[in-house]
Amino acid sequence: MDLKKIRFRKNSPALGLLLCLTACFPAPSLTAPTLWDQPSTPAQTIILSATESASPTQRVMITTSSPDLQSTSIAFQLTLLPTPYESPTPTVSVTPFPTVARSETKPDCSPGALYTRCYDAILKLSFEYPARWGAITGNLRNTLGQPVFAYTFSFTNPEKLAIQAGGRGKGIIEARGGGSLTDFRGFKQAFPGACGDGVVFFCQEISPQVIFEISGSQAEDVCQPAPGVEQYPMVIVMIDLPDNPTINGFLFASEFLSDAQKQELDGMLGYSSNTMPRFTTCDAESQQRYDARVNAIVADVINGSGDAVTRDHFEMLLHLAHSISMP
Repeated sequence: MDLKKIRFRKNSPALGLLLCLTACFPAPSLTAPTLWDQPSTPAQTIILSATESASPTQRVMITTSSPDLQSTSIAFQLTLLPTPYESPTPTVSVTPFPTVARSETKPDCSPGALYTRCYDAILKLSFEYPARWGAITGNLRNTLGQPVFAYTFSFTNPEKLAIQAGGRGKGIIEARGGGSLTDFRGFKQAFPGACGDGVVFFCQEISPQVIFEISGSQAEDVCQPAPGVEQYPMVIVMIDLPDNPTINGFLFASEFLSDAQKQELDGMLGYSSNTMPRFTTCDAESQQRYDARVNAIVADVINGSGDAVTRDHFEMLLHLAHSISMP
């Protein structure tokens, strides 16, 4: 058995702890005064002895010697705490965010004077779009690593026309707020009937898989726009592709009003690009006049009359709808 000597000054906390043990387990002949009530005395020696073995509990003898205290020995059980366990450094495994796979495609196209005719291998259909839209490029992506796809067309569009073209697979969920026209996934996924919900000024079934419609927003929605609200009426050509393994719905959408008619409608609601809100004349009477004028413009173009530029845009989009064919 080895003896280990530890010196403490009288007023040290460690000595107080050990003398507390003496007070808690007194011998019949020992009265232990409180350490903190004693006058300052020279340093005392306390001898702590314990056997060093593998056993976690040892029998310990403490002997004190002091001018104020008679010598005594106290036996008690001392539980030796095991060495604190040092946990291994944790290994952090980082799972990368799914990569969005993108691939650029080029439909097989033959430019013409008024229309460019194309065949797209992903959509498995042919169509003719207005040559004024410029060259076409496709973009296929697997959104958020899902086993479904999104497909869009972009055009060089030298005239800066408002054009959208795209579609989705049935199971796709976009990670963004609001919505887009090109989130279209086919007739059954979009709406139960042949023609869509919302404000539809005109709807015509070109074939069981192709719908041509004119849609837009009423003055109330234009005055307080929300995501997805179109400021001007649009032609939308929708294509249902229920058996396509990649894309189940695709559409072409474009504004068709002339600049002159857009400016006319803007003036009716007091549009200004320098104010917020943009529309400053949104009283009930102004909204009624706006809605009536939009209905009149649409009726004119359907009947082949009205603004020549508007009518030309409309007829080109109608030609696109009728040109769609699926082998």
